[in-house]
Amino acid sequence: MKTSLPALLVLLPAIASANQRHYAYTYETATLPMGAAEIEPWTTVRLMREDYYVRFDHRLEFEVGLLDNFQAAFYLNWQEVSSLSTDDKGTSSIVGSSAFKGISLELKGKLLDPQADPIGLGLYFEIGGLTNELEIEAKVLLDKHFGDFGVALNAVYEAEFEAEVESGTDTELELHAHEIQVDLGFAYFISPRWSVALELVSRTELAKNEADEFETEYSILSLGPTVGYAGERFWITASILPQLAALAGATGDSLHHLEDKERLELRLLMGFEI
Repeated sequence: MKTSLPALLVLLPAIASANQRHYAYTYETATLPMGAAEIEPWTTVRLMREDYYVRFDHRLEFEVGLLDNFQAAFYLNWQEVSSLSTDDKGTSSIVGSSAFKGISLELKGKLLDPQADPIGLGLYFEIGGLTNELEIEAKVLLDKHFGDFGVALNAVYEAEFEAEVESGTDTELELHAHEIQVDLGFAYFISPRWSVALELVSRTELAKNEADEFETEYSILSLGPTVGYAGERFWITASILPQLAALAGATGDSLHHLEDKERLELRLLMGFEI
């Protein structure tokens, strides 16, 4: 079957943006076609804790389609932080630091398609860390397209392990904290290139206390807009995600949890076909 040049030009944006992120936090079930590859740099800016706090989380991802409905990705992670520090004399200053945060491996598979099937269904797994830390993240992905509209829902579980000395020189990885997260996104596809979305993110972390028992450290809700654009060989997605309220673990008289989480997050994602 022959395809005319005008028809091919019309299809190019859709082909190039097959794995475009319409949401910054909520994952869709779409995967890269077999043999396709992308480089995806992304940055999350975290602002305003109880005291002065600015943090940049950077990730550089190489993503490749292994099968038509299965892909893998490799990440390099690093971080920059500026925060308020007070010495023994009570003198406060802004202290900055940067650190390599390890590598990560991602596997993602699509089981049902959001357009061809009643609902899209996918599974996501990521493992990563440093020499003394390990993080495991698993997600169930659901999404659906209704003409110019889309909805996506993720159920997320994340476990954090740390290396600890048990006796003498014997060490083992122990579960330090785990987080349960639910991401919900509603999108409007303005055109094949442009989309806007609203994302609701719920995070609940359970961490070990002094009695070596797990208790709720915080439970927070965040809500914000996302804008996406797809070019012929690239896409870009930007999001603003303010913390709405802390359902548990509010800091002082505040409605927010500001000890371990920020009042505001900004995220920028980009994808370039290679």
